[in-house]
Amino acid sequence: MVEHERIVARRAELGLSQAELARRVGVSQPMIVEIEKGRVHTTKFVIELARALELQPQDIDPRYADHPPLQIISVEPLGELPVRRIVERGEYAEFLPSPIDSIARPTALANVRDAYAVLMHDDEMAPEFEAGDLLLVHPHLPAVAGYSYVFINAESEAVLVRRLTKQSSVHWLAKRWSPPAEEVGEIKLVRSEWPEPHRIIGKFSRG
Repeated sequence: MVEHERIVARRAELGLSQAELARRVGVSQPMIVEIEKGRVHTTKFVIELARALELQPQDIDPRYADHPPLQIISVEPLGELPVRRIVERGEYAEFLPSPIDSIARPTALANVRDAYAVLMHDDEMAPEFEAGDLLLVHPHLPAVAGYSYVFINAESEAVLVRRLTKQSSVHWLAKRWSPPAEEVGEIKLVRSEWPEPHRIIGKFSRG
């Protein structure tokens, strides 16, 4: 049986979109969606999936345990990690158009395309994150309650750093640890307006 959870996790580790994985395997994106949801129990593309994900065939499907090992060609590490800055723009905050700096890429993001760091701009997420901390962001991991994320509005490009506490098919429930006294700490965000939260996987504390 195809190990769909392993495929999802490995694709996220490599920073691949479903469309990019489909291109590498030579199938349609809807096929990758069906595989990752566990609706496909067997596939003739096990070898192609293994090559694309830098795995062995038995990692994709245990029935391939006797298959000769594939030669794995590792992806070369990417360049330095861009540092993005959040600035206040009237009623909301947004990213400056261009990175303000770059830092050596940490091991956890060595092969993650589109990864970036964020210079935290306020203390509303203290004590988890404080102004001046550098947040390390993996944009391809799935949204899971109990982790903090960078939320980006699809239309206004507003940016929020929040802890995801709960989710439904319609909303994200997101929390600030230290909101201003006159404001609430937890808000509902419409998923269609904030479609792809980017997970914060670590930080470099301010010096």
